[in-house]
Amino acid sequence: MSAFNFNAATTVTQAINSGADGLFIVSHVDRLESAIEVAKANQGKLALFSSPTMYTVKTLEAGQQAVKGLVLVAPWHPQLNPSFANKMSQRWHGKVSWRTATAYDATQAMIAGLKQSQQRDGLQQALHSSGFTVEGGSGAVKFASSGDRISQPVIIQVQSSGVGYDFVMLPTTNSPQVN
Repeated sequence: MSAFNFNAATTVTQAINSGADGLFIVSHVDRLESAIEVAKANQGKLALFSSPTMYTVKTLEAGQQAVKGLVLVAPWHPQLNPSFANKMSQRWHGKVSWRTATAYDATQAMIAGLKQSQQRDGLQQALHSSGFTVEGGSGAVKFASSGDRISQPVIIQVQSSGVGYDFVMLPTTNSPQVN
């Protein structure tokens, strides 16, 4: 998608001719238009999958019918914590995205870590401590010894909402839990 001569239709045709059953569309947020063009060129022929990059209102508005059925994995969805989503929507006058929720969680973790360590230099140690946890917009925020956040991502699909399209959290056999 970053090539100067990128052609979405050619890409889809090549995938189909190669025997693909689906397309995994991964783009940087600044190339979202190209990702949407791939979905449009696909014309529903192949199943569509993506990274959380396509979890944006722009995808729904620009892609419309072309992105119906698109499946992606994200770290958060409003159904994980409806009260947080509603409260923040009212505060910020707009929908809360996974980016907003995880930024909120990161901020809460830094505040709690700084309170615990009392200095900036001790923040990393506080966040890595086995007993560290703080409540965020997506539930408890804690980290593995590697520094990675311990959480359960959610599976989301673009579905028709009657008046357009929306991102709907799909049920899983392992209910999404943010540990």
